[in-house]
Amino acid sequence: MKGTDKMMRFGLALLLLCVAVSVSAFEYDDTVQPDISDDRLAPDRFVLALGDNRLTSAQQGDAFGRDIDYFVIEVPAGLVIDAVFLERYEADPGNLAFLGLQEGTIFSVDPAAATAADLLGGIVFGAPQVGQDVLSEIGTLAGAQGFTGPLQPGSYAFWVQQTGPPNEGTLNFRGRSTLPPRPVPALAPWSIATLALLVLLVGLYSRRV
Repeated sequence: MKGTDKMMRFGLALLLLCVAVSVSAFEYDDTVQPDISDDRLAPDRFVLALGDNRLTSAQQGDAFGRDIDYFVIEVPAGLVIDAVFLERYEADPGNLAFLGLQEGTIFSVDPAAATAADLLGGIVFGAPQVGQDVLSEIGTLAGAQGFTGPLQPGSYAFWVQQTGPPNEGTLNFRGRSTLPPRPVPALAPWSIATLALLVLLVGLYSRRV
């Protein structure tokens, strides 16, 4: 029984290690964690992972103590951003925010001088879009460079701004793999027999201990 307990503890440790390695998507909330960078030349950086990557942030206009957020999402090879869901938005009725997007590791233009032509895409967003995937809207901003489909591997700088009273929202950047699924090889008969023998030997050893 003692040996069996050791084996169970070892197996549990391996399981926890696998979970820790596989769950690597980012989740950041600047209402409880440090405020997201206000410096367009030194944005905060996040690395996209497979699945849901959530970012909660708050902005407000000059009259309320200016708070603009700049962050970069790095999309690794083998992944794409295939959706951006606005999961939550809290603000005064009719109070909207703006998100602008550029390729690169900084936001290259001062918001005071920015035009749509400086952007890869952008969107004015608020309560009406809660629960929706807004990625296609970001890619079709009038006058912007534009894009269609998922955002491919690379670096993307985001600018989120509010010119009025404070707002708070949560965006979910969904990462999808573009790698083909790996086939699971069938076990040869001798492999199955070897595995069965190992299990039997371990069981016998556990009883003796």
